[in-house]
Amino acid sequence: MACGFTLEHYREILRAAREGGYRFAAFADSPVDGDLLLRHDIDLSLEAAIEMAELEAEEGATATYLLMTRSVFYNLASREGETALARFRELGHRVGLHAVHPHVDLDDRFDPVVAWHNPNPEFMAGLVEGAVNVMSEPWFSRDAIRTAAAWAGMADAAADAALADLAARGEPDDLRALGAGRIVTARATIDRWLEHAAARADDDPEADLRTLSVQLREAIAGAARTLLDEAARACGSRPFATGGALDRARRDLELFVLQHRLDPMVARIGREALA
Repeated sequence: MACGFTLEHYREILRAAREGGYRFAAFADSPVDGDLLLRHDIDLSLEAAIEMAELEAEEGATATYLLMTRSVFYNLASREGETALARFRELGHRVGLHAVHPHVDLDDRFDPVVAWHNPNPEFMAGLVEGAVNVMSEPWFSRDAIRTAAAWAGMADAAADAALADLAARGEPDDLRALGAGRIVTARATIDRWLEHAAARADDDPEADLRTLSVQLREAIAGAARTLLDEAARACGSRPFATGGALDRARRDLELFVLQHRLDPMVARIGREALA
């Protein structure tokens, strides 16, 4: 199947998982072979999360939705928030806490499941009293690589949209051809970094990949910025001002990348190199 960063492609993935014999599981029990744990950290939109939750229910899938009590984008105590909480439960999903370190605001609205917002390797895998920390073993040992893969999906959507816009304009001039070439190169850079990280993780499942995960995210963020800059130069401002696929991909990338403060971690790597 072709991979697109869309709900319809997600539906295809759910169907493929079910046909492949996977079981949709929850974080209440230790994972076993064949378990598929779906987790969604909801940073921005309850409305979009409900849309995904309804799709999952249509496909017979269950997931854990981790919601924030300290979000600047939504309020769980509002009518919208209370309605969303009830809807997730009605659809058969679990609801955990997407916590802002060091605060763990678990109450009776949540299952005892926690995932950190803006996770830092210094604390992300630590014990959370009275709850399952899904960023710790056995649930995740490569969580930052998962984050980088999500960024790569957004960058891929931006590249597809930019190339489609340029192709629709007919025979390319030198500027459009150069922009398309640089977009393709930036996407290839992201792909090579993901392949490298996956190979490292597979070669040694017990390896400490904290430095690699920082380098991976920094490289993907840089390549994504290059991709968007070249798209803007080659396509002009119109595709970014009309709410289309390229504009949505740009906004998604900027929102998610900005939430992860990489500079201090990159600086730490630099200090180690200069020591």
